[in-house]
Amino acid sequence: MIALAAAGYAVMRLSRPPVKKRPREDGKSTMERMLWDARAHNERLERLQRDKDSLIQVLVHDLRSPLTTIMFSLEHLRRRSSALAAEPDSMQTIEDAYTTAERLAGMLSEILDTARLEEGRITINRTAIPARDLVERVQHQLGPLARAKKIDLGVQATQDLMLEGDPRLVMRLLENLLSNSIRHAPSGGKVMVNAVREAGDCRLSVHNNGPPIDAADRTRLFNKFEQGRDGLRFGGWGLGLYFCRMVVEAHGGAISIEDVDGWPASFVVRLPAQPLGVS
Repeated sequence: MIALAAAGYAVMRLSRPPVKKRPREDGKSTMERMLWDARAHNERLERLQRDKDSLIQVLVHDLRSPLTTIMFSLEHLRRRSSALAAEPDSMQTIEDAYTTAERLAGMLSEILDTARLEEGRITINRTAIPARDLVERVQHQLGPLARAKKIDLGVQATQDLMLEGDPRLVMRLLENLLSNSIRHAPSGGKVMVNAVREAGDCRLSVHNNGPPIDAADRTRLFNKFEQGRDGLRFGGWGLGLYFCRMVVEAHGGAISIEDVDGWPASFVVRLPAQPLGVS
């Protein structure tokens, strides 16, 4: 019986169709498949990035036209200042509106400049910039925003300090950092802009007494489309600090978020300074 059962089992095994084993993938094939998957994934990400950039460009161009109309209208009212001399509050409102519209126009240009900086298509027109004039101008430019939050906005600059850079781009850089600081300072808070000589550099720093910036965010925030954790937003589309980084790098400088005594949040920029004694 045992022999018969064994023979029957052997016959059954012989009658079964052979099981096809899945061919084992060798190391080279695995690597090629992984590389192909990675390339396909990167191409999808690049397409999404191009679509996002294209959308932003379209929005910028569409916004420029109505903004230009607003600025022309405000400029017309400014020229009629003699008729409004008896109403200083109205004149201040017009000035604030024009300054804000001018800053918005600069923000739109900044978005276009970001793309040009990325592609190396922007010319850096270097010239000597008086640091005191720079910080006082940005104080005036952001005055309406500071007044709206009752922010104590102060500026300090070393006498006769000159930095070397493109005036338009450096101004936009400082406006970005200052507007972020005003935005994140508490109502009735304090913001300070400093310009001092540090070795062969001009050290521009913008401080505010708002919430501190987490150490893990301090480098990441300068990347494109990045925002802060815990609900902190640095710029509308996450381009502001990225633009600042691009401008600073184009000038051969450095930008960082640093710990400064007495201030919870401090942005520090180092740009080449004009040597002492050079006029």
